[in-house]
Amino acid sequence: MPLSERSIFTFHRCRLLAAGALCCAVAMMAGCKNNTSAAAVEHNVGKPPVVTLSPVQAAIPLTNPLTSEVWSKATWIHLAAPANTNRTTAPTRAAILVTPTTLYAAFVCEKQPADVAKDSAVLFLDTHNADDHMEMVKIAVDSAGAASCTWIRSDGVPTPHSDASPDLGYSFYTLPDFKVPGLTAQVGQGDDQGAPVWTSVVAIPLQSLPQPLKAVATPGARWKFNLIRSVMAFNGNGEKEHLQANLSPIYVGAQECTTWRMAELVLAQ
Repeated sequence: MPLSERSIFTFHRCRLLAAGALCCAVAMMAGCKNNTSAAAVEHNVGKPPVVTLSPVQAAIPLTNPLTSEVWSKATWIHLAAPANTNRTTAPTRAAILVTPTTLYAAFVCEKQPADVAKDSAVLFLDTHNADDHMEMVKIAVDSAGAASCTWIRSDGVPTPHSDASPDLGYSFYTLPDFKVPGLTAQVGQGDDQGAPVWTSVVAIPLQSLPQPLKAVATPGARWKFNLIRSVMAFNGNGEKEHLQANLSPIYVGAQECTTWRMAELVLAQ
């Protein structure tokens, strides 16, 4: 990354806190805690999934996926526990659809059994697929309907340790609140098989992404992505606990350090 660009980005480093808490971003306050124990032995998570998707031509309305005919025909995937803990969020399922110009992600999130500080549906996306550096965006929609985009970059690519755990000393840069013209989101409430849920649908204009990631959804394209539900909950002691569910399991809060575990999106005819 040119030095002239680095001044507008925030430097971060994945690191393991002394208490065993995993935080990506040294800019976070020292009190950041993650009681899901990043030091735990990684359980068997298998290979990252490959999702094959055929682009549709018509725009997809931003309506509640519980009542949408379009989303009723999508392939829904139940998100799994993180790689480093069995503690996870309430049941969550997600799906994606794409037109030639727009990528859509939908989540159906069963409500947590107790109050939470924040509950978000997150898409990490890399349309660039560079071998020598990292470019991706994090699109997040919280349960109140606020949508944001963070541009994430680094001069290299993270690599795993011999035991497949992430390099918690890996450094990267972020540009929070990156403006994506046309980025829209809709959240809703409902009942899914007897359970109260909140839902989200987000539309991401592919030509409005940061320059290195601008894309057109053409057959044959292969992108990297992950779908994550991120919950900042309160444990029995009143302390905040980061819970996570993912399409491709990773360590809690460590997608930026674990790009090799992103799922692959293959665009078919």
